[in-house]
Amino acid sequence: MDFKAPTGEEIVGTFDKVTGACRVNWNEDGTTPAEFEHSGDTKMFWDSSVTQSNAGTTLWLDDAGSTWPDHHLIPEDAEPVTDETIDAMDKEQKVGALLDALVAADAATTALGITSRLSWSEPADTRKSYEALKAKAIALKERDLARVPA
Repeated sequence: MDFKAPTGEEIVGTFDKVTGACRVNWNEDGTTPAEFEHSGDTKMFWDSSVTQSNAGTTLWLDDAGSTWPDHHLIPEDAEPVTDETIDAMDKEQKVGALLDALVAADAATTALGITSRLSWSEPADTRKSYEALKAKAIALKERDLARVPA
C-alpha cells in the first residue's frame, strides 16, 4: 500500500537535514567576517544526512514542502482529510516540536551539570499534552477516512 499526505499531496520522501556550506566572497571593504556575499555555490556534505523526527516519529515530506509524521499519512486512494483534522495535526506537530526541544534542553543541562530546569513547562507535562493532541488528530483522521465519498 502506498501513502500520501493527509492534504492529498504526494509524499516525495523522508524529511532530512543535510549539512551544506555556501561559499562566500569577502567584501573588500569589510572589517569583520560578517561582511560577505554568498557566491551561489554550495558544497553539500551528503554523508551528514539525518532523517528528522517529531516526538520520536519519522517525518515525511510532501510535494508542497510540508512535513507529516507516520500516523498522519493516509492511503493513496483516500480522500484528503478535513481542514479541522489538518488543524489538529498541525497543533500536534507544534507541541511535538516543543517536546523535542524540552527533552533536548533537559538532556543538555543534565550533561552540563546545570541544576536549574525549565520551570514553565516540564517535558512530562508536555508529553501528556502531546499524547492527547496526537490521539485527537488520529481520531479525526479515522473519522475522515470513514466518510462515504459523495
